[in-house]
Amino acid sequence: MAKKSKEIAAKNDASNIVLPNQTPVRYIAKVDKNDWVNLGGNLWEIPITQFTEHPDNRTIFKSNYKENVMLKNNIAASGVLVPIIANMRQDGELRVVSGHRRLSACEELEVLSIRAEIVEISDEEELLFLFSTTQYRDWE
Repeated sequence: MAKKSKEIAAKNDASNIVLPNQTPVRYIAKVDKNDWVNLGGNLWEIPITQFTEHPDNRTIFKSNYKENVMLKNNIAASGVLVPIIANMRQDGELRVVSGHRRLSACEELEVLSIRAEIVEISDEEELLFLFSTTQYRDWE
């Protein structure tokens, strides 16, 4: 009887329900600086599995399939020419603030690591980076 009650309670647990206007819990990648290779200053070669997407990126910027395919093809041919920018947050999260599409293209191409400039900035500055470093994308 107790087992049945626990199952019913688990099904009725409100914390397991994601409403349409809620964002599900984000995956935060595990960061291990032992896997990083310093390329000089704040520039590092970092495994792509250690980055976490900025939570507002998909809300602010719409994805364009044609542009993403072109970027992926360019990266396949020439590699990533411009490093991404990521914030090393105090909570240990390595959050991308510029280069989400480059990172996604590398994931699709099964690239293992990417060059990244590491910054330490506030939440407000992260949003400024998102807007100021995305000069050529549609913001509507």
